[in-house]
Amino acid sequence: MKTTKTIKTLTGALTAAVLLAACDKAEPSKSYFIQLQKPRTGDSYMGVKYANETEDSLAFYSSGSWALSAYMGTSPWVQFNGPTSGKGEQFVKMGVTLEPNTTGKMREAYYRVSLTGTDEEAYATFAYQQLATRLDGTMGGAPLVKQIEGSDGSLINIAWDEMSRPTHITMKGGQKDLEMGISYAEQSNGTMTVTFNTLKNVFAYSDTTYTVNDLTMRGQMEDSRFNGIKNVILIPRLFTGFENTGEATMHKQALSGKSEYASVKHEGAYAAFSDGLYNISLENALMVNMVMGRFITTYGVYYNGKYQLYADEAHKADSIAVVRTFSNGSRQYEKYDLEYSNIDARGTSVDVNQLIEGVEQCDPLMLLSFFKLARQTSVIKKATGRYNTYTVDAKARQDGAVESMTVTDKNGKSVVYTMKY
Repeated sequence: MKTTKTIKTLTGALTAAVLLAACDKAEPSKSYFIQLQKPRTGDSYMGVKYANETEDSLAFYSSGSWALSAYMGTSPWVQFNGPTSGKGEQFVKMGVTLEPNTTGKMREAYYRVSLTGTDEEAYATFAYQQLATRLDGTMGGAPLVKQIEGSDGSLINIAWDEMSRPTHITMKGGQKDLEMGISYAEQSNGTMTVTFNTLKNVFAYSDTTYTVNDLTMRGQMEDSRFNGIKNVILIPRLFTGFENTGEATMHKQALSGKSEYASVKHEGAYAAFSDGLYNISLENALMVNMVMGRFITTYGVYYNGKYQLYADEAHKADSIAVVRTFSNGSRQYEKYDLEYSNIDARGTSVDVNQLIEGVEQCDPLMLLSFFKLARQTSVIKKATGRYNTYTVDAKARQDGAVESMTVTDKNGKSVVYTMKY
C-alpha cells in the first residue's frame, strides 16, 4: 500500500521553504523534495521589484528531475535565463529578466517547479511581483525631466541612466549653485549603495557665502520594516539615509572680507516623532533631517493616520512643517496646511512640490525623491503657512506629466517653472 504526503506552498503567502513527498515502499525508501531559495522578499518566496528594476533570480534544490511551468496564467514580461527542466540531485540557479513596468499597475506572475518522472507529487510555488512605481515613487511610465527652467532665472538640469535613476544634477537659483553626481552599486546581500559626489555646493546666509566642494556621501537602499497604524509595513529597498564618508571642509566668506574654513558633516535620514515613551507610527507623522555642518533643515510630514505608506500607495499629508536652523543658532519655522490638485505628482520624474519655496531653498535629494515617504502623490494646489502662503497652478501634458507650474506667494510675486523632457 502506498501513501503520499504533500506539503504545498500557499499561493498568497508563498511561505513554505521545503516541499516534499514521502512514500512508504519496500526498502530502499526515498524522499522527494524541492527546496526553494530564491526569489525571496522578507518571509515570502516572491521577488518584489520596482517598475524600473529588471533583474531577479531563481534558485532551488531538487532531489529528482524537475520542470518549470507557469501557474495561474502566462506572463510574457518574465523571462527565465536558463533551462525549464533538468535532472535531480542538483542546485539550480538562473537569472530572471523582467520587462520595465509602464502599465501604471502592479503585476504578478506565478510559477511552479515540479518533480517529474515519479508517481509522487512535490512542487514549489513562487512568484514575481513588479510594482507600478519606480524606486523613487514615480510611476513606471513617467517621462524623465531633463531640465526645469524658472522665470526668475533659476535652472535645474538632470541626467538619468537606463533604469530611470538620476545620475547628475545641477541647480542654480538665487545664491545657490550646486552640482552633484550620483552612482549606484548592487550588493551581494540584496541592498544597494548610493554614492553622492557633491562637486560644488555654494549657498549664502546673512552676509556670508558658504562653499563646500568635493564632498562624498553614501547611503543605503534596503528592505525596511516599520509599524503602521494597522500592520507592519515592509518597503523593499527603501533609501533610509546618507552620511559623508570622509573629511569635508566648508569655506566661509563674509562680505567684510573675513574668510575661514571649518570641518563639516553632511548627513540626512528619516526620524520618527515620539510621544515621550514610544515612537509614533510614520503613518501618523514622520521627519526627514538634513544636516550640513551647523545648518539643519527638518521636514515634518503629518499624515495623521489617513494613509498607508506601502509602496504604490497614494498619500497626501494634511500639513508639512519646515524648520531651518542656521549656523548662528537662529531658527526659521513654517508650517503649511495643504490643498491638492487632481494632478498625480507621480506622473513626473521629480517631486515638483519641492519647488514651491523656490530653487534656492530646494534640497536636491528631496527633489529627486530619495526620501520618498515624504513625497506627496498629488501636486499641491495651495500651501497656507503662518508667514507665507503659496498658490500653485500646475498644467499637465496629455500623458499626465507636469508641463509647467506657476507658484505665487502672498505678495502676488509669481515664478513659472517649465519642465523639459
